[in-house]
Amino acid sequence: MNKYLIMWPKSKDVVHINYHYTQYGECVDYLNKFFKDQLVTIDCDVQNEDVFDLIKSNNIQKVVMQVNYENAENAFSLCEKIKEKYGIPIMGYGSIPIRLPEMFLNSKFDAIFKNGDPEVCIRTFLQNYDAGKDTFELQKSIRGANLIRDGKLVETESGQYISPNNWGVSKQEFVPVDEYDKLKEKNRFVLNISRGCPYGCPHCLIQLTEGRKERRRSIDNLREALKQIEKKYKHIKIWAANFTLDKEYVKHFCKLMREEYPDITWECATRIDLVRDTKMLKEMYEAGCRQISLGIESLNNEELIHTKGFKVQEVSRAIDGIQSAGIRVKGCIMLGMPNQDEESIIRTLKFLKEKNVIIRPTIYTPYQKITPKVGLQQLENYNRKTYKNSGVNGVTSEQLIQLVKDPYNYEEILKSVRKKDEEER
Repeated sequence: MNKYLIMWPKSKDVVHINYHYTQYGECVDYLNKFFKDQLVTIDCDVQNEDVFDLIKSNNIQKVVMQVNYENAENAFSLCEKIKEKYGIPIMGYGSIPIRLPEMFLNSKFDAIFKNGDPEVCIRTFLQNYDAGKDTFELQKSIRGANLIRDGKLVETESGQYISPNNWGVSKQEFVPVDEYDKLKEKNRFVLNISRGCPYGCPHCLIQLTEGRKERRRSIDNLREALKQIEKKYKHIKIWAANFTLDKEYVKHFCKLMREEYPDITWECATRIDLVRDTKMLKEMYEAGCRQISLGIESLNNEELIHTKGFKVQEVSRAIDGIQSAGIRVKGCIMLGMPNQDEESIIRTLKFLKEKNVIIRPTIYTPYQKITPKVGLQQLENYNRKTYKNSGVNGVTSEQLIQLVKDPYNYEEILKSVRKKDEEER
């Protein structure tokens, strides 16, 4: 029986644990339906097993790697070593293959995912080997892939989108969800309900990686997913770019949680202009919603309009409406945006602090400016928590990263750097 290794190479600096549930865990669960007892998995961010021992002891015939900004250097290095030692076919999927396929031209990868849903593309890649006919001509039948041959990208047909009801769910038997608990709040599970987003925010990759059309699991499918996790988890993070985009769906979801899972609390994310319905917010609270994350980004009108198209007054109304329903607000903000200055950052942080909003800063990352010429070491800096090339008037990159880690202490962070600058002068 042929065996295949599905892996997440070790990340550097920052571990975005939500993606381990949604991008890695879902993928593995889906593939298991087609390759039962054939899959070997390792998440190198939380598991310390030796990859080469796994390959040798299980006689692995193909490898599939998740390649993102935070693990790119390790993924390319591992790929080269595995190819040199075992000579087996290797496929990459994730944000880097989609965003920067040219970076793979001189790598040891045989194929990379380009579009559609990655699970179905990977399935075909593995099935070809199972059929015993893993030829170049057969690989050209893999929809949604770029094949790499002689330093060139060979495109296949566009990828396929599968029914949301066929998406997998992270399960303990395939991925180390207990280890994920240790990195986040215990008894918290991340459950993906949608992919795609109709909005095209310039700092976001969702429209590129998942498409502009939103797709959602059915309520019945969610019911089955919840049955698998309800006994273990007390709190769920609903993974959807804009949970309240479909108000009818929200209504049915709340009914499900209120009637069948009253002991589970949950949180979600959405846009500022999608929380104007006070009745809906009240229903969400009664159904167990305890936190809503909003993409606020900045309290400077120019910056806010640049990223979201909103005005400050709309932000304030949205926060007040959510809080009046008894739900906490997490404010996602961006530091280092174009034309941003120290005063703008202070204004935003001060406002959110006074509003009793949970502050979650990230670094503005201009993904559209990244080119294939960027080196692997530099590429890892292009994630929203460590982007080191950002800087604003009066604020250094180091400060911005400090503010990401400790936003409530913003006055002291900014003051200390100013003091340092004065001493150096």
